[in-house]
Amino acid sequence: MANSVPLVLRLLASSVTAARGAGNIVREIVSRGGDQNNELTEEKRSMQRCLRASLCQQYPNLNIVWEEEGSNDETPTELIVTECDDHILSQQCPAEYVDVTSEDLVLWIDAEYTDHATVFVGISMNGKAIGGVIHQPCYNYVDVENPTLTGRTLWGLVHLGTGGFHTKELPSGTVTLTITEVQHNDLLTTVLDAFQPDEVLRSTGVGHNVMLLLEGKAHVYVFPSKECNKRSICAPDAVITAMGGKLTDIHGDTYEYCTNMEHTNVCGILATGKGIDHSSFVGKVPQDVRDALTIAKPNLDLLLDFEKCMEYMKSPEFKEFMESVKFVGFDPVKVKDSLMAIPGFTYEDMCACSYFFLSKGTNLTRILQKLNPSRKRELQGLISKYNLVSKINSPAAVTLARVAGCFPLAVLENLKKYREDRMPRPVTQDYFLSFSRVRFPRILMCNAIASLIPNEPFSTVTQSDLDKIIALITIYSAVESTFLNREHRDKSKPELYCIADTYVQLAYKSSIKSEEERQALVIYGQFAGVIDNCVLNPEISRLHDDLITHFKD
Repeated sequence: MANSVPLVLRLLASSVTAARGAGNIVREIVSRGGDQNNELTEEKRSMQRCLRASLCQQYPNLNIVWEEEGSNDETPTELIVTECDDHILSQQCPAEYVDVTSEDLVLWIDAEYTDHATVFVGISMNGKAIGGVIHQPCYNYVDVENPTLTGRTLWGLVHLGTGGFHTKELPSGTVTLTITEVQHNDLLTTVLDAFQPDEVLRSTGVGHNVMLLLEGKAHVYVFPSKECNKRSICAPDAVITAMGGKLTDIHGDTYEYCTNMEHTNVCGILATGKGIDHSSFVGKVPQDVRDALTIAKPNLDLLLDFEKCMEYMKSPEFKEFMESVKFVGFDPVKVKDSLMAIPGFTYEDMCACSYFFLSKGTNLTRILQKLNPSRKRELQGLISKYNLVSKINSPAAVTLARVAGCFPLAVLENLKKYREDRMPRPVTQDYFLSFSRVRFPRILMCNAIASLIPNEPFSTVTQSDLDKIIALITIYSAVESTFLNREHRDKSKPELYCIADTYVQLAYKSSIKSEEERQALVIYGQFAGVIDNCVLNPEISRLHDDLITHFKD
């Protein structure tokens, strides 16, 4: 029967039983009076391994996002669960999901180690949370001496409904707000003052707070912080949406659950229960809270006079500096030539490499662990063929990131193949904003930009060259704004900003006209703001000062 059921419904049914199986490990700990609160215990690592192994065995082609600590250990066969929940399988699958394939889906699994643990399995389709399972193995727990370990499993599928819990109706005319118990900061105080709730509940963990909304014990949950991961909210997001509620960031925008995007919820959480006017609470969020939980905005004061900038860029000292930092100790042209000299080299290989890198990350060991067998063999073959390594041991080391950076055109074609909606298109403000939260590897974009720099700086370049540079620079500026906004400025590479800074001006100066120029200035304002906020290293601080002086004179 199960094989005839659409994939989304089968996956939800498997997630329910896998979550219960993982929960049995916690129940056993509590029953024998073991350590219930130390998240680093072997038993709790086993719970996550059990959950992932159970789902991987049934769905080997599915992309699964999970916490990787302790992920290398084998999962005992007796812990793997392969059954499906019959009640879920008996449901009528919504028409929207009948023809969905594994390529459209991502699983997000996590566990909160609060109140004897809670297991989360979220299902996203094309970036949207559509299904979720929340399992509390120790629900109704009384005490160690006489535990009542009935447990419960809450589930939901958008367009189908929910199960495993009952919702009571809250009284009208009052507002009950729930917050994370351990969170105490100025942003939360500001929000509480603005919302003026009649009652404030405090619960541990994001999942538990959302469950208060599901049960009808609170109207709204607010989490004005960046300290939360999409692994822990995909399932609650789907369940509360399926119930008729809503979960967004603090600005009222829904979260996207894509593997190539930032996994941290950098813009906070705002959730409301069924029948609650979500927009009314979004409107009450104070502006200073919005500003603190947002991506950097354009610094329009630093928009530049291109004529003066271009004149300065022609100076011998600036050309000399550009040559010294062009590849930051790594020459993609030489690496590219050596790779192309390997017998059997194809651009398709480079597209495959760059796709795996863009979608999975920089660590080849972890990439291989996550892949299904056929994809694993494919990537392992490419790694062996081109002698790729997973760590940067020297400026000349050939890594997967740098290989992709040597073939920027292949990368762009690759993006077009796998994510048509993310393909670079004419420079507009909307185009820039579509990249504002995309998590692209920094070294990939740096080397791709460097490989496009003409051999003779500031020589005549074709319109095609300019289009490529604009596309790469725009992506890079968006990535760096997000990266710096996460308070990692000390780890940045400011000299690469100068490369990007120079060539975005060159590209825009040579190609934009009228309306396009206005839109380009908005984008450049963003990038200029990033440079202005960066703590520059001593070698280029003088150059940066000179640039700013020439820009503003």
